[in-house]
Amino acid sequence: MWKADHFGVRVTDMDRAIGFYTGALGMKLLARDINNEGNPQYCFDEFALLELDGCNLELVKYSGKSTAGVAANEPPYCPHIFLKTEDFDATLKMIREKGISVVHGPLSMPGAQWIFVSDPDEISSNSLSGKDLVRSSEKLPGTAFADFSI
Repeated sequence: MWKADHFGVRVTDMDRAIGFYTGALGMKLLARDINNEGNPQYCFDEFALLELDGCNLELVKYSGKSTAGVAANEPPYCPHIFLKTEDFDATLKMIREKGISVVHGPLSMPGAQWIFVSDPDEISSNSLSGKDLVRSSEKLPGTAFADFSI
């Protein structure tokens, strides 16, 4: 069966993006590379890999003409990164203290709370907390939860 290794998001300013994900969200920088030679084999100008629990986040800067991966901070907020937290109140406090842009929420339903926030390139991230998170379409028809959706 498949297991996720990483997912990538396009950024416009690598230093700013790394600063946000490592500083504001506390992720660890694993690798960073610049395509100095302009090698066409690589589909990036610059990339960075950040550590997440169970899957990594790849930041990709590309100056070519492409709209692939361009985010829209409007419903349905895709692409987005879904991050799970054990303490929603502490996460919400951290979001406010660090001045992270809130796009929508906080929202709640029985057993779960979540909020949409934005990185500097307007990639939406969800923060979710809920011990009794429902993953069954039987209980919530037409609804399925996923940790990541890009």
